[in-house]
Amino acid sequence: MGRLPESTDHPVAVFLHIPKTAGTSIRRLLELNFSTNERLELYATRPGFTAGDLFRKQFALRAEPPKLVVGHISMPLIRSIPWRVKVATFLRDPLQLCLSRWRHWLRSKNPVHHQQLNSFHDINHYLETCQTNVMASRLGVATKLSSRRPFVALHRALRTIDQEIAFIGLAERFEQDSQHLAEVLGLTNYQYFQVNVAPASEQAEEPFHGASPAAVRIFQERNWVDYQLYDWVGSAEGIKKSVWHQYVRCRSMLGKAWPKTGRSSLTGHSYAA
Repeated sequence: MGRLPESTDHPVAVFLHIPKTAGTSIRRLLELNFSTNERLELYATRPGFTAGDLFRKQFALRAEPPKLVVGHISMPLIRSIPWRVKVATFLRDPLQLCLSRWRHWLRSKNPVHHQQLNSFHDINHYLETCQTNVMASRLGVATKLSSRRPFVALHRALRTIDQEIAFIGLAERFEQDSQHLAEVLGLTNYQYFQVNVAPASEQAEEPFHGASPAAVRIFQERNWVDYQLYDWVGSAEGIKKSVWHQYVRCRSMLGKAWPKTGRSSLTGHSYAA
């Protein structure tokens, strides 16, 4: 990869921006605290050009480590960063994340988004066939594993959170968790932002955009791992370490009764449409 920039005593802050999880608002907050020269932004806007391509290209141009890396990235890329890192990310209710993407495509003037929208017959087809377990995938869990061995996938994702994530928040607790994030990353300039948010009236009038209950149930089945991640993080109330501890304790209490397959929620939440 070439000569490494000189190391720094302070870890590089990394924001793993999972699309449609209030990440643009967090990005604006981070821009207040890190200058352009201090940031390494990895947002691939050109078709066929990935965040990894951007990372390799920009890395070669840097003489010293950035103070912040931010972008639509994933844990495998983050693990290749040759500096000590402090990683933060946000999750969101999986169905609302998926519907937010649909709303974004509907409002967008970008022809690429129109192509994506037109690849589905309707909202039901979208929910039944779109990419699954997006959040677990960003945490480095293979989509096939989430589909075939969901409990193993959940275990790996929660283990990643415990060992490699300094802070993980929820979009639904944005104001509270964005302040907590600022504390974890040592940000001196905090300001509350809400960027790229659909109008409340739009969300209230069309919460499921006409999706059928059957399509919603299929979506929930297919995204079981993401729902579990969302539940476990939500039950920890932003305290990262307790996510893993609660999970291990639950496994220990269930013992042989711990299910090896299946779709029932381990945290007691229901997602019936």
